[in-house]
Amino acid sequence: MDNSCEIPQGKEISSTQVNDDLPTAEALKIADGIEVLDGKGEKHTFKSIYSGVGLPRRVLVVFVRHFFCCSCVSYTSFLAKNATPEKLKEINTEIVIIGHGDPRTVDMYRIDTGCEFPIYTDPSEQLYKTLGMIQTWEEGPPTMEFIAAGVSWALGKASSPQKILARLGLASLVGQNIWPELSSKLSPEASIVLPDDSSFGSLIRYANEHGIAFLARSGGHGATEALQLAKDVIVVDLRDQNDVEIAEDGKSVRIGGGASVKKVVNELWTAGKQTVTGICECVGVSAPVLGGGHGWLQGQYGLAADQVISARVVLPNGDAVTASEDSNPDLFWALRGAGHNFGIVTEWEYRIYDINNPKWSYEIFIFLGDKLEDVLELTNKMMKTQPPHLTHWIYIVNIPEVDPVKPIIWYAVISDGAVQEARDYAKPLHDLSPINVNAGEASMPDLAAITLMSDDSVGCAKGLTGHRYPIGLKTYDLFAVRKVFNEIADMSKRVPELAGSFFLLEGYSTHGVKAIDAKSSAFPHRDDEILVTPYILYKPNATLDGLAQEHGEKLRRHLLEASGDPEHLRAYVNYAHGFESLEEMYGHEPWRIEKLKALKKKWDPENRMRFYAPIV
Repeated sequence: MDNSCEIPQGKEISSTQVNDDLPTAEALKIADGIEVLDGKGEKHTFKSIYSGVGLPRRVLVVFVRHFFCCSCVSYTSFLAKNATPEKLKEINTEIVIIGHGDPRTVDMYRIDTGCEFPIYTDPSEQLYKTLGMIQTWEEGPPTMEFIAAGVSWALGKASSPQKILARLGLASLVGQNIWPELSSKLSPEASIVLPDDSSFGSLIRYANEHGIAFLARSGGHGATEALQLAKDVIVVDLRDQNDVEIAEDGKSVRIGGGASVKKVVNELWTAGKQTVTGICECVGVSAPVLGGGHGWLQGQYGLAADQVISARVVLPNGDAVTASEDSNPDLFWALRGAGHNFGIVTEWEYRIYDINNPKWSYEIFIFLGDKLEDVLELTNKMMKTQPPHLTHWIYIVNIPEVDPVKPIIWYAVISDGAVQEARDYAKPLHDLSPINVNAGEASMPDLAAITLMSDDSVGCAKGLTGHRYPIGLKTYDLFAVRKVFNEIADMSKRVPELAGSFFLLEGYSTHGVKAIDAKSSAFPHRDDEILVTPYILYKPNATLDGLAQEHGEKLRRHLLEASGDPEHLRAYVNYAHGFESLEEMYGHEPWRIEKLKALKKKWDPENRMRFYAPIV
């Protein structure tokens, strides 16, 4: 058996009651008349495949879970290799395989497994149910690794033409708790593909030739309205493209387009290096870069997008090009701030830096809601002297164990500088009488867990509907934030299902961001001092969607109206809900929108990259 097709660790036997009872005579009689399909879609009764003129004396019918069940692929391959037609003929026996899924998967399954047996499919699962076939494995943890392993195995084992999978019905295998932002928006005709280095171009060209839309996926963390248009698509899953290779001079790194923030941060840190990435560690490193990319180190080095030296890009027509200051500079400009619209980045060349401190310092303050105005008034003053290596990270969030009635203020001061300097900077917060203070030191990779942005924290929560309503601001308006606070408290009481929502206030240093020429990339919001975002989170419930959207928009509107420039919302594209205008996401300067539209026409005239904050 191939070790690449093992069942992931952590699988458990289902609590579903199972037994070894044979189907009843009545069930068999019903099953005989149920129709299955061959690879051409032609119908056959179940009885006709095991009983009739011309068939061997014995027909062994093997039911597999589905055509992408990893262990089933291995089992069928093993069976095909050892139970050859010659050996079966000697004992007057035939083997038949039955799975369930789209009949178009049959031929690929035959090639992948080397199976010469007849293969049929029961897409309605009626035969499975009638014969008492019961799923005996739990679905396991909320990740796509099991599915990805099966598809990856098929792609790796199949002959060259089979490395392109199109419209194979994989979306039906993706539960909402596995890929919450996208799975519910995929139709049963969607596919998931994990291409290797050599097959990106052929995959995209195949999709274009057959009129099939495609969508790139790295971390699977994005959530924006345009994703609902991603029906019947090929999802180009980049997670196998995750190498992190540091250059010999130690000044740059090559990062695969599917690497996660966690992998990049951890591997660089182990090598004594660091760079600007997104904060949430389950996010793919690429997506934040494409929209700008805020991070802990931006006060020192600029945005994540400012670290890019070059990018290897598969264009929407399937061609692969390099984008840099010297090669395709206009594409290079667009990728850094509006990159979701222009191609699939398979590799980044990226600036890295020596670690400043092996331990970052942090202090976490907990305040009750009655301190809100005092806390934010002080924060506005502190930001005027905020050093490049320090970040304010604040949540307004419901924690009933602290305050069962109203939200509380969770406030972290995080620093890459000298510990005592950070403590002195944060001392005024102690004077506001927080109900708790937790101070410590941690490595940069540990900051995700400390700020609730690790794989198992709220920032990476799966199985929830999430709406984000970002706004860039210069300062905190005390009256407006109080309105937001009260709205959150009121809504949590009236609609408890929304009580898990929170309000995130990201106060990074902007020294490094403002040091970069604002015209040098497509990122438009370098003048913002803080990024504020209402996160509306709840278990999937269509009856709440309208209310949640109205709630989120109202919270943002309070902030916009008090911003001093209520006509010009500045919405960070990586957080954008999707109803924002082009100007709000990509900049209010007319030249920016004109340039982006012209570049879109040049690099993607067919508008194939259109499922994330589309320009057209």
